[in-house]
Amino acid sequence: MNPTTSKERTTEITETTAPLLAAAALTTADIAAFIGRLGAESPAHDDPARVERIGVLEALKAAAAAAQAHDLVAFADSQVADQAARGVTARDRGSGIGAQVGLACRQSPYRGGRMLATARALLADLPMTLAALARGQTSEHRAGIIAKETAILDPDLRRDVDAALAERLPELGDRRVEAETKEWVYRLDPHAVVKKAARARADRRVTCRPAPETMTYLTGLLPVADGVAVYAALDAAAKAAAASGDGRSRGQVMADTLVERVTGVSSAEHPVELQLIITDTALLGGGDEPAQVPGYGPIPAETARRWILSLLEADDHDDPDDHGSRDDRGGTSDPDDPAVRRARFEQGRVWLRRLYTSADGRHLVALDSKRRSFPRLLRRLIEYRDRICATPYCGAPIRHVDHTIPHRSGGPTSYVNGRGVCAACNHAKEAPGWAATVTDTTHTEDTGTEPKERAVTLTTPTGHTYTSHPPPARPRAGAPSTAGSDGATDGAASAVPA
Repeated sequence: MNPTTSKERTTEITETTAPLLAAAALTTADIAAFIGRLGAESPAHDDPARVERIGVLEALKAAAAAAQAHDLVAFADSQVADQAARGVTARDRGSGIGAQVGLACRQSPYRGGRMLATARALLADLPMTLAALARGQTSEHRAGIIAKETAILDPDLRRDVDAALAERLPELGDRRVEAETKEWVYRLDPHAVVKKAARARADRRVTCRPAPETMTYLTGLLPVADGVAVYAALDAAAKAAAASGDGRSRGQVMADTLVERVTGVSSAEHPVELQLIITDTALLGGGDEPAQVPGYGPIPAETARRWILSLLEADDHDDPDDHGSRDDRGGTSDPDDPAVRRARFEQGRVWLRRLYTSADGRHLVALDSKRRSFPRLLRRLIEYRDRICATPYCGAPIRHVDHTIPHRSGGPTSYVNGRGVCAACNHAKEAPGWAATVTDTTHTEDTGTEPKERAVTLTTPTGHTYTSHPPPARPRAGAPSTAGSDGATDGAASAVPA
């Protein structure tokens, strides 16, 4: 088989099967059975056949995205109608729909909302892009780019861009799709582009996410003038350091200068609280069990110990006279003096707060509270336990500690009933039809016969249930960690239709 024949066959398959698929729609059971067949060993036994199969499978992914778009819009419209029938105000209709989509697709609520927005755009205003997607001639990602970049246009102008891109879309890569779409948008409505740029200033922000090897990505989304100015200042500092014979690389100087100018200090000893969870054996006994940094994820025990030791050494250097002396006001700095001890505690760099686990060492435990709002230390313990949003597949930082069973329904303000969630997931569950239950045996007496477990089960308005478990405080010996490389831990999650 020569390459030309392979290309012709792929085109023929794509063009001839599309009408057949439209004429004989696959049921959910048909799709599930087809997925099972895809798991079988590939029948392609030479490279031309493998390349052809790879291309057709990629087209299949695109066609599946196009088919999914129809169901997404139909589902959302049905849910909005149901919410209206339940008396939900027009302003609040649509709440929780993106979260349901995200759960069904094993994605975050944000991603579920973006999928729904793209699907609406494709069906309403971008029919040619949708057709190309259904034929496998473009990708879901590129269709999303077109939907996003044309969102500022009126529907008629959006369709004009769709028509203008249609002929060349199959041959355009990601960058060209984005560039040509932006060009057409500006050509058709330059004022809308200018207004969008002005509004974009309101979206400026700084984010932090885990990077490999106990590093982080600190990202700033800034207006172009500010961003260029920041980078130019860091670049100038790097050039000055190189001219003075500094042995650090350009990138190292820029990174160090950023830290120094933002924090106001010349080292990594920042005057802010950084939390670190580590077992007593890892801290004091040289154990290898990873430590946890809330909001980041696991770090090696040795790295955590060195971090703590560096801060303790800094404390020693700051207070070299610990044996009693006269201070500047004529008082004493006797370390046994309660006032001196209190002052040193408040100024110190390292504090220890003991956290207690269940008998099997896998779960954190705590006392209940009768208050409606979670006390500060109880809230912090819940954040330590859940680490990230407890909704399956979300992975966003915890912003709210909320009652799993609502307080208005008799849910207690307790460690067991508390749940760390992001703002979007907390608001989504307030929509009609959502419910949650919690099962927690981590604080019960250890009989040695049943494992200690905590599970939160969400029920969506369609009756589907999704169960999640927090990551273990201390993994079982020999068990792989449940934390991914990005520091996000979903625990075990499953979706079951009621």
